[in-house]
Amino acid sequence: MKAPKSDQQFTAVVAYFYQFEAKPAERKDAIDADVMKEAARLAGRAQVARWNMTLTNAKNAGYLDAAGNGKFKLSSVGENLVAITLPGDGGPGRGKSNVANKKSKKTKKKTGRKKG
Repeated sequence: MKAPKSDQQFTAVVAYFYQFEAKPAERKDAIDADVMKEAARLAGRAQVARWNMTLTNAKNAGYLDAAGNGKFKLSSVGENLVAITLPGDGGPGRGKSNVANKKSKKTKKKTGRKKG
C-alpha cells in the first residue's frame, strides 16, 4: 500500500510496520537482515543480495538508526517518510498530516508593465 520506491524506503516501511502496525505480540523495536528477508518474502518483493548492506544504506540515508549487533530501529526521518510522504493513509488510526493536505496559495505574477 505504501509503494516504497527503493529498497531503502522498504526498510523504513518494514521498521514502521513492526513498530506501529503489527499485532502487539509481533511488534519489534528493531529489525535486522533476517526480518527484512522474511518481510520481502511476505510482501512479494525481490530479495536483495545483502540485506545488511541495504539496512546500512538506509541508516546512512537517515531512515534508520543503528541499534547494535546488526539491528536497526526506525528514525524520525523514516517515520515521517512512511507516515506522511509515501502514498497511503499511514495505517489504521493514523490520519494524514495537515501539512500534507494544505494547498499552497497562488500569487499573481507582476509583469512589470505600467498601466497606461
